Amino acid sequence: MDKAIKLKIYQDLVNYKTPTSFQLRESYPLPPYSTVIGMVHKACGFDRYVPMSISIQGDYFSKVNNYQIFYYFKPTAAFEAERHQLYVESSRLNKKIGISRSPAVIELLVDVNLTVHIKVHEETRFDEVLEKLKNPQEYISLGRREDLALIEDVRVVTVREKEVENDDITLKNNFYVPLEFKESGSVIGTIYDLNVTYTVDKNFRKWKRQRVFYAPKNSTRFYAGESIQVDDDDDFVFFITGEAGGLTVGK
Repeated sequence: MDKAIKLKIYQDLVNYKTPTSFQLRESYPLPPYSTVIGMVHKACGFDRYVPMSISIQGDYFSKVNNYQIFYYFKPTAAFEAERHQLYVESSRLNKKIGISRSPAVIELLVDVNLTVHIKVHEETRFDEVLEKLKNPQEYISLGRREDLALIEDVRVVTVREKEVENDDITLKNNFYVPLEFKESGSVIGTIYDLNVTYTVDKNFRKWKRQRVFYAPKNSTRFYAGESIQVDDDDDFVFFITGEAGGLTVGK
């Protein structure tokens, strides 16, 4: 059996932006692993990656679109009247810094409820992570900086292997399920290559990615006799680890 931290999170409006969406900023149906890992590291004030395994499940009520204006600038980019709509004066650089303004449509998930399991690999860090998630120094966000996360419950659970008994069982929540479970039961859903962790090479991030199913609730079935992981509440757990990503992609 493994010890894990179980989080219950509520968000009223949130965008977990997909990397390839721009004019319409689409959202993943659940936060990607990198977003959850970043939230934990920010809450704990870690300045290096602390290895951890993550399991993510949840649901949302509906989607809406929000029209917003975005402002783009580089701290050293000089103002050009043909490209920029606005500027600010830089006393340090003694020049005008150009700002571009552009509209975009943001896809927002409404009334999101998440359950996240976190298994910290360094045993000495476990209690620190637990305490910082219970008593963060500032508000916790998940997604964009403005996407506040209401932590409804934080507690320690044990995760164990369980054999499906006589009756087949289905997922009670939407899940990210690692592709290795493709041969188990009847796992169906959309395949995503999700960011997990990254290394920096010549100022560029090289992402480790995990290929997963986004498995909708009530559509994925596990058969009698198969083995799955559950916690103390019999909630399913599908861990992935940043050290075991299936793909490495530069960005």
